[in-house]
Amino acid sequence: MRRHLPPPAVTIASTIAFCLAWSPAAAQPADPPTPATSPAPVSVAGDLCHSAVDPYDSIEERLRFFRAAGVDNELDAQESAADRARPNGFIRRFDRWSDLLRFDKDRNGTIDWFEADAYRQALRRAALQAFDADKDGKLTLKEREGANDALAGKGTVRLSLAGQGVAPLTGGQEDDDPPQQRLYRDYKALVARFDADGDGRLAGAENEAMQETVDREQAAWEMDHYDADRDGKLSADERRTMRADASERANRQRQRIFQQTYGKYDLDGDGKLNAEESKAATDAQWKQAEKNNWKHYQQYDTDGDGTLSQAERDAMYAAWRKRSEQAAWSYYKKYDTNGDGELSDDERREMTRQHEQQAAKARERYKESYRKSIAKWDADGNGELDATEREAQMADYRRQADQAQEDYLLKHDANGNGRIDYAERKAMMEQYRLRWQKQQKKMDTDGDGRVSAEESQAYHKKQIEKYDADGDGRLSAEEWKRSQEEE
Repeated sequence: MRRHLPPPAVTIASTIAFCLAWSPAAAQPADPPTPATSPAPVSVAGDLCHSAVDPYDSIEERLRFFRAAGVDNELDAQESAADRARPNGFIRRFDRWSDLLRFDKDRNGTIDWFEADAYRQALRRAALQAFDADKDGKLTLKEREGANDALAGKGTVRLSLAGQGVAPLTGGQEDDDPPQQRLYRDYKALVARFDADGDGRLAGAENEAMQETVDREQAAWEMDHYDADRDGKLSADERRTMRADASERANRQRQRIFQQTYGKYDLDGDGKLNAEESKAATDAQWKQAEKNNWKHYQQYDTDGDGTLSQAERDAMYAAWRKRSEQAAWSYYKKYDTNGDGELSDDERREMTRQHEQQAAKARERYKESYRKSIAKWDADGNGELDATEREAQMADYRRQADQAQEDYLLKHDANGNGRIDYAERKAMMEQYRLRWQKQQKKMDTDGDGRVSAEESQAYHKKQIEKYDADGDGRLSAEEWKRSQEEE
């Protein structure tokens, strides 16, 4: 029987490619469309644009994506991190999980192919907008060099996906908060996730599992956001960037809390409360506290009008003060000169006079200590710091704090990945526990197993005398570090 062979062009591979190319996802035209002609020749091995950006090969990217996504065809953070390490994976060195999540239209925390394709298309548009100088819809050799530098994190231009993808989360939270913040924000959900025995709390193995999981997700987030060279660890510069971003997030969080708590009292909108605004806020909060805890205040409402006048508040404060004195009578009894078991008005005035006298002496000691501590920056020697001198002081403090954090990390970062993992943190806490036990034995001079206030003060006085090299009456960061290393 004569066999009829298919034409040479109709092969299994080409048939599969045709089917994939005709699928609805692949059938949608790129925006802007991929040019039919290839760009100027570039070595594919060093070309970050190839397939993922320009030319955008949706068939190749689709195959890579489904290999990375696994059996459920949905890419999650762990699969993304694993795929990054694979040769010819969908996730390239320039891809960030946080950028992909901007295209998570159904907000399920994973990325399907349609969302991944939308991300790739947006990245292509951003590259063409930034580097396609002649606006011909493709990148020439020179234009590709700029795009490759941007994708590699080099040069001055960065590709921006601002305005692309899904709208940011609402509710006053960061669009891409670190996992530690997001998870602990809803602690009930976190407990439910790891509460294996259903007793409503996390203990033992449950707590360990929770800590390890949160730390693992936090590590993936940090590497995704700050490991610019994609070497799998955070360098000193990358850590400084991360700390600067954390500080900025903290500032924004403080601003949000201020707006939520005091925004309606900030009438001039300057982000802080002046004396008048502060009084209005205090009065309103006091009234709210009275309302919420009226059963505690009602006994002082002598005229029964349902609120406390200033005279009634003064009487309440006096009663509270008396109870406080009785609770700490061992301290106050030295002022009870007539021995009747309570402080009269005259005895209270004498106590106040002595306190003020002690405070004045303390202020003088502080001024002298302050003058010594700022001498390094007090260029004109007037005992105060002007704006320029204070900025120099703060710059030195920032450098010291940054160096202290780096020293701390280098000391405890056993695996050298540029961060303190959960296991390393546990080992560190055990070291601190043993050091505290050793320190406690030195403080406990009477051997009763407890450290009294007097013993603690005596110990720290000796520490200052021993390690205060500059004689300013306190330990600088370097002096304190030396004391910790030697004690």
